[in-house]
Amino acid sequence: MTITGKMWLCMSPVLLAVLDYGLTLYGQPAAYWAGDYSRVNEANPVSRWCLERHPALFVLEFFPWAGLFCVFIIVLPSTLAKMLSLGVALGHIVGAASWMWRHFGQYWLFPITLMSSAVLIVWTFERADSSAPGTSIATEPTKL
Repeated sequence: MTITGKMWLCMSPVLLAVLDYGLTLYGQPAAYWAGDYSRVNEANPVSRWCLERHPALFVLEFFPWAGLFCVFIIVLPSTLAKMLSLGVALGHIVGAASWMWRHFGQYWLFPITLMSSAVLIVWTFERADSSAPGTSIATEPTKL
């Protein structure tokens, strides 16, 4: 797999992390946004520590996290890169879905999130595989 293909593998975990981080910020209580950062609502200990200091630190935390998993995706062999991409994406799907359930209370958001994420992950994996010279997604028949 080419470097371009590996970069495609970074797309779904990055986008799902952005969703998870955004919903985490949205889910903070009014007291938190009034300046009482001790009122943070977050299960991840690293993210919680950042949120307890300031929401800007939490936002900044995203960049080393995304950089770290993207570097590993790019340097690992293709199979391990796909497993890491999928694992990080799944972790952020669970995080995002838990915020959606807690704050919107609508069950139907969960399956929509799962299906949308599955479409994104499969699409990026196909793009990654088709990035090799001489390959094309269009040449493969669709199998259901």
